[in-house]
Amino acid sequence: MSALRALLRLASRLALAPFAAAVVFLLSGGVPTWSTAAYALLGFGLVVGLATLPDTEIVGFESSGAHRPAAARVRRPRGVTRASAALLALVALVRVLVAGTGATMIHDGRFGTSLLGGLVDEGDLAQAGSRVLFGAGALVDDARAMPPAMRGAYARMRSAHGDVVSPVVPTFLGLEPSPSGLDMLVLHETRETPRVGVVFLHGLAGSFALPCWTVASAFAEVDEGIVTACPSFRVAGDWWSEEGARVLRATMDALRRRGVTRFFLVGLSNGGIGLSRLAPRMRADFRDVAGIVLVSGVDGGAASPGVPVLLVHGTHDTMTSHGEAVSYARAHGGVLASLDAGHFAMLVRERAFVQAVRRFAAPRLRRTATSRSAASAGPSAPGRPPPG
Repeated sequence: MSALRALLRLASRLALAPFAAAVVFLLSGGVPTWSTAAYALLGFGLVVGLATLPDTEIVGFESSGAHRPAAARVRRPRGVTRASAALLALVALVRVLVAGTGATMIHDGRFGTSLLGGLVDEGDLAQAGSRVLFGAGALVDDARAMPPAMRGAYARMRSAHGDVVSPVVPTFLGLEPSPSGLDMLVLHETRETPRVGVVFLHGLAGSFALPCWTVASAFAEVDEGIVTACPSFRVAGDWWSEEGARVLRATMDALRRRGVTRFFLVGLSNGGIGLSRLAPRMRADFRDVAGIVLVSGVDGGAASPGVPVLLVHGTHDTMTSHGEAVSYARAHGGVLASLDAGHFAMLVRERAFVQAVRRFAAPRLRRTATSRSAASAGPSAPGRPPPG
């Protein structure tokens, strides 16, 4: 026991300076959420407690009565470690209980994705990660515009929904999806049976709640009754694979069971590339698709999708080619919205993205509603003009 105590103390002392630097870095990026601040400060308290664990030493003896040997009385360690650990567990429990008020995470085949998704605040995690990537030079697009745009978008999402379940941790741990299951985030679900559904395919780095919410909000401006589902599929986001096609098909089938009869499909970055490749291969599954939206990603050489397509792309995107978007739009009669941005055009030019989606989706929804009304009315009576 004393050897284990010494090992914990040594490891914690070595981690003390890096952990303190990480806490300062996290807190210097702006005011974090309550849970992130609590995790950081209590985590630091736990490390300090472990680093200052006292050695076990005999300080006296207690009489055990007749015919029993005396028992050693030892100096007990202070309560810093135990108190920090207990409070950390309490913060995690509260996070899990309050998260998910504005979104539903549905998981099939593996237990625990919803619980893990509620543990941390995605906004704090994403903003800290982007600062590291920009600082290391791994990201260059929209370096000035992206951090404040991300901070503002997460603030609006929290204002609208509070703490939400995030798929990012389960995805990075490889828990989503199971080989034959489905994990998806569902937003803007109402009590009424939805007739129109949006399926959003994420890009490289896995599934995040923010782009899912951005897409859901854009379509909500077209029709508040639209439900948006965002399936999770590996960190690589290789949707063009057979497994990616399976997850997309399973997501659409899940929404059909909920009453959805018309779809819009949206792909971001790798999701857009994957969707442009899957569309020609999945025409039978796309029979009820009103249109697809490819954001910051497309395979310029892909065959015709067979459905109307909108492309939204930053003109100075260095991660995926704007030229490929131009070529694809010309080849297949697509609508191209070129935005003054890099790869994160949907985030840094959010209003322009929303307007492009509204112009694309609204007339197609009106045509769908008109066709449905005409079909339900049946043939016109003799001597009367047809409806409309």
